[in-house]
Amino acid sequence: MTGTVVVSGRGVGKTWAGGGGLAPVDFRLMSGTLTVLRGRSGSGKSTLLSILAGWIEPTTGLIERDASADPTTWRGTAVVPQALGLAAELSVYENIELPIRLARTVDGTLEVEALLDLVDLRDQAARLPMELSLGQRQRVAIARALVLRPALVLIDEPTSHQDGHHAEAVMDVIRSITTSGSAALVATHDPVVISLADAVIDLGA
Repeated sequence: MTGTVVVSGRGVGKTWAGGGGLAPVDFRLMSGTLTVLRGRSGSGKSTLLSILAGWIEPTTGLIERDASADPTTWRGTAVVPQALGLAAELSVYENIELPIRLARTVDGTLEVEALLDLVDLRDQAARLPMELSLGQRQRVAIARALVLRPALVLIDEPTSHQDGHHAEAVMDVIRSITTSGSAALVATHDPVVISLADAVIDLGA
């Protein structure tokens, strides 16, 4: 169902010991919605994604989550960090399939083969991540994040390593997951991605 609040925050901020961080921000992430996280470098975009992923604790503020967005499961909250985090010993196919294996279910999942086609990696399915370009590895990580149709997906700069054609393919597949009911939060500087958003969280110019 669209229009359900998946995660909300009031005054959520983070201060690092060496300075910088995330200034307090309010937000609501809705099911079926693509929200863009916009701001200059150093404004805290990646920090907010890490907070919502459950990797770090905020210094201030309150976060409320729907039970469906459990940050400890791939089906609840899936993340594509800039570091990508692919399993080096697994093939492209196996990396995308990994959340399905961990969840021990195929119910409600996207087909791995279909995702391979959508992100233009069908011919690379048997290769290892280090045999791919950076842009291809980024598309593997995005496909892996979406395979379980998570309640919440967090993606850091999804088009940063893509040419125009593949950037469009990436955004099409992200859009398809929000159409099916997921909430997506995308940190980006890309004006094309920003133009596709249903909502924008602005962390400052």
